[in-house]
Amino acid sequence: MDEDKFMSMAEREMQKSLKEGKLDNLKLKGKPINLRPDIWTPEDLRVQYKIYKNAGILPPEVKAKVDIENWKEELKSNNSLTEEERSALRKKIQLADVQLNIKLDHLKKSI
Repeated sequence: MDEDKFMSMAEREMQKSLKEGKLDNLKLKGKPINLRPDIWTPEDLRVQYKIYKNAGILPPEVKAKVDIENWKEELKSNNSLTEEERSALRKKIQLADVQLNIKLDHLKKSI
């Protein structure tokens, strides 16, 4: 299902629920919704990520993921690599993947 159809269907369902009064007893009805994009980002990382965003730099975790995907693509598509180079690239991918997973686990625990 493409996004436009999904949004249209969701909008119809919301309008139907409004008309039927199904949304009248919502706990936060009439109160503003917090639309901050960083609401799920831990407090201590918000400033750091804002600096990255303003500088046009990817956060280290995102950069690591991009690098890993690029290396995997190179491994698949570059037929001129020797077996030794392929082995070194596989090790590089594995190490970066382990380091990224450790970092992400640490971030998850801080939330």
